[in-house]
Amino acid sequence: MKGEPEEQASSSHHAQIFLDGEPVILQGESMGSLSAIKVQLELLALRKDRVLASMSVDGEKVHWPGKKEGSPFKKVEANTMSYEELSTKTINTARNDTKRLRSSVEDAVLVVMINNWPTIKRIWNGWQPEIRKPLTSLNFLRELWGNKLFEEWIERHSLNEMLEEIDRIVSKVNLVMLEADKSGNETASLAFSEILEHSFVPWLNQLESLFNVLDQEIEKE
Repeated sequence: MKGEPEEQASSSHHAQIFLDGEPVILQGESMGSLSAIKVQLELLALRKDRVLASMSVDGEKVHWPGKKEGSPFKKVEANTMSYEELSTKTINTARNDTKRLRSSVEDAVLVVMINNWPTIKRIWNGWQPEIRKPLTSLNFLRELWGNKLFEEWIERHSLNEMLEEIDRIVSKVNLVMLEADKSGNETASLAFSEILEHSFVPWLNQLESLFNVLDQEIEKE
């Protein structure tokens, strides 16, 4: 059908295009556009139950947004990975992010006791993106696999309760922050330190355990 990608040896607008080392032909009026080429390569990958993993143009790896549209190019090379490979990569990255965050939090348990409150607030605010990273990965895995990947964990734990727990921890810290803005005394620093030690660190340990279980489940697929 016109407009759909076909796996044939050819070129597009005089550019050579390869997917997993195999030459392909991509049909369409906009094949001089890298964005359009990327979309059609993604479609080819999906037909094989795979996802586009990387793409290079004239030997240079492309990061999106990357090479400016309209720039001339002669060769596009793309590689794919399976859902299992993508999931393993996602899990490893999220687990490492969790370990780094836990290490920072553990170090901060005592440090916050000897710092002024503005410094403590900067430490907490700096963790916010780091908290979201593994949670974003977790949501992605749930969308990709549904409950299938989480069955082993759900048998022993409540996933929803675990996700709700971080909201409770954040709420506790925000309350301490509000009180500290008024008083700025050592009591607030102590309360913050106790939340880190007795709530936040255990939660991060549990999150890391979850990623370990998910990694084991992926190996079974």
